[in-house]
Amino acid sequence: IRMKRKSTAEEGSFQATLATKQQKINDEKELAWTVKTITKQKEDEKEKTIQRIRTFPHVEGQYPTFIYLPVKPSKQLLKSLSKFQSKIEEDPLLSSFNWETTFLHLSLSRSFSIPRHQITNFVSQLQTALSNTKPLKFVIEFENYEVFVNDQGTSAFLSFLVTAGNQRITALVNVVDKFLEQYRLPKYYEDSKHHVTIGWSIDNIKEKTGKVGPLPRSFTYAIESVEFR
Repeated sequence: IRMKRKSTAEEGSFQATLATKQQKINDEKELAWTVKTITKQKEDEKEKTIQRIRTFPHVEGQYPTFIYLPVKPSKQLLKSLSKFQSKIEEDPLLSSFNWETTFLHLSLSRSFSIPRHQITNFVSQLQTALSNTKPLKFVIEFENYEVFVNDQGTSAFLSFLVTAGNQRITALVNVVDKFLEQYRLPKYYEDSKHHVTIGWSIDNIKEKTGKVGPLPRSFTYAIESVEFR
């Protein structure tokens, strides 16, 4: 049986195709490993007896809530989280954070409480206020991380800082602030640093607060909606 020898061009194309397929396989393996790692961490966290401290006293009929931009765990974001986890493994302060990957978001308001009977009108009026802003779809970029602390000083939060897209976020915060004034609710923080929290801790808060540094590699994310929870 004779086999026809491929031309040099055909061999090059064949090798390029193999390389592309191999890269795709490697990417899929890396993503699968990342998801498995984060899932395992979430399972481990459930087994811990750590309890986060409530920042609002329970009041019958009052619902704690806030306004935010949802950040879904895209492939690029999961890869960045994986690289960041590897980077901070040897840092006892940062590696002790409990990872938060089930509800990633970018806050547009502080946490506040509203009565149950106001929720429907509140949401409707908020949607109207936001509908007058520019299209919500825009891109943000992350390059650094920083540790923040809540108003009560009871929890520290490990976060990815927004380094591009801050003006668009600030414009939304201003709309939300003006809207919340109608309900005599608190405005967002002055000179705030927009961020996405990826971990929390209730231990060694003073030592962790204000800790900053670069991410292993910057990445972007497309914002598409504002939500209320």
